[in-house]
Amino acid sequence: LSDRSVFFADAIYEVMIGRGRKIYQLEDHFNRLKSNCEAIGLELDITEDKLLEIIDELICLSLPDEFYAYVQISGNSERRSHARSCLKSNLLIYVSEIKIPSVPPEIKAITYPDLRYGYCNLKTVNLLPAVLSMREATVKGADIAIFHKNSKITECSHANIAILKNDTIITPPL
Repeated sequence: LSDRSVFFADAIYEVMIGRGRKIYQLEDHFNRLKSNCEAIGLELDITEDKLLEIIDELICLSLPDEFYAYVQISGNSERRSHARSCLKSNLLIYVSEIKIPSVPPEIKAITYPDLRYGYCNLKTVNLLPAVLSMREATVKGADIAIFHKNSKITECSHANIAILKNDTIITPPL
């Protein structure tokens, strides 16, 4: 089986910080993990207790006093396809030692436009918008999703688009 986080960024994650084998706000982290899985249609087939048990085992193996645990739930499939062929999910947990910093008296920040999904012209591995649009298309009995922005077609979930009008082929600009 292949992991869809590699091919499509079809995954969610949670980072949990802890000290002395105790994770801060574990229930809140687990609830967000669960709701994020539901939002993108991934099955979370692990209980909060089992997740904590696995993290605790990893902490014991590496013996950090202060740590973070990275938990990732990703889709898996039998073949590389934008549409998921399997409802089961993969679980990745990584525990690493950290030094939990004290809060500085002053923090500086800048504002920046949110362009995370504005790069549809780049072939990045973050294909989650394509995956989610195909999920919606599949539910509605369609084969593809056509993306648009400001009343213009920009791309498709996993294909190119061309329109034949009056013997002229029209495509979105590069």
